[in-house]
Amino acid sequence: MVAVETLQVRPTMVLLYDTYIDRPSLLHRLKYDKRGNLANINRQAYSGTLAPHAKKRLAKALNLLVAIARPKSVFNPKTGKPFTFRLNFVTLTLPAAQKSISDKDLKIQCFDPFIKSMKRKHGLKSYIWRAERQFNGNLHFHLTTDCFLPLTSLRDEWNRFLARFHFIDDFEKKHGHFSPNSTDVHSVHQIKNIAAYMVKYMSKDPVQHLADVNSERVNKGLEAINPNKHEYRSLDHQPQWNTPIVGKVWDCSINLKTKEKCVMVADSHTRSEVRHINASGCTEHLTTDHCFLMLLKSGRMEEVLPTRLRHMYQGYLNKIRNFKRLPRTPLDIEPDPFFGYRERNQEQMTLAFSRIPQAYIVKGKTKERSS
Repeated sequence: MVAVETLQVRPTMVLLYDTYIDRPSLLHRLKYDKRGNLANINRQAYSGTLAPHAKKRLAKALNLLVAIARPKSVFNPKTGKPFTFRLNFVTLTLPAAQKSISDKDLKIQCFDPFIKSMKRKHGLKSYIWRAERQFNGNLHFHLTTDCFLPLTSLRDEWNRFLARFHFIDDFEKKHGHFSPNSTDVHSVHQIKNIAAYMVKYMSKDPVQHLADVNSERVNKGLEAINPNKHEYRSLDHQPQWNTPIVGKVWDCSINLKTKEKCVMVADSHTRSEVRHINASGCTEHLTTDHCFLMLLKSGRMEEVLPTRLRHMYQGYLNKIRNFKRLPRTPLDIEPDPFFGYRERNQEQMTLAFSRIPQAYIVKGKTKERSS
């Protein structure tokens, strides 16, 4: 095997490691079913909690979202003045007890169409959402994005989809009007390390979160929260505060799921740039058996990188910002024993065509060409 020294830039670190060429392939160990999917991988159903590996993927998506978010000047109709906006943190709640409405129905009938509406009306593109259970048992959603979403439009759209169930009617019976304040927008521009704060907030464990909230309340002289004494506990079919969520507990936009990395082959110039970054005092370095990495202490990666690496990194971020999903063709979704169902690049498409000689595609099916 031939080792090639490689440099990789991430939103929070710079790594220097060896990439091995001509490594023996492990494809012969893989087994496929009749549809071309990998058969020897155990696919587990959603557990309703955030698994350790899922936390890592969530943290990666959040760091990438913070990295691609640019400051924008937004007009405030209340003050009549513009203000600088970069990221928002939205919470969507239920104005009444969830009762027998399933988590799946809430996502399909309310949350999914809400996201589509934000894409259509406000250009929502890069976002991350997290579903959590409140102490009263209701499901609620956190949404963070670099797209400015007006509060009034947020509330009106969310309430419009909640009206498909009993939530708005139940709220009106108790409060006398049909406009619940079911949305909340948090400002994150004053937080020093936005990415670290958001990773911690969106990855919190329910039990630990309850303990932290009660500890803070006790320190302020307030009574601790006991979810089992909430008024919703007397309602039939109301979920418990620690009931696992059915289905996904988080997801993100397609551009934040990228597998592409910001890498380059290291040379003498690259090593000199790495020494420059290390000497700047903006990073903490760590050496392992497999790599040398420099962790960013604070600020943005663009502020630390030398010119050449900064241009490469900014090009990588621009590619994610401007990501456009190409329309799928029948060949893109046909099962393949090597690529499965994933999307294919031009090289993979060429190989796929070579595997069906003397054939053509008609309405998503391959048919032999008549002689």
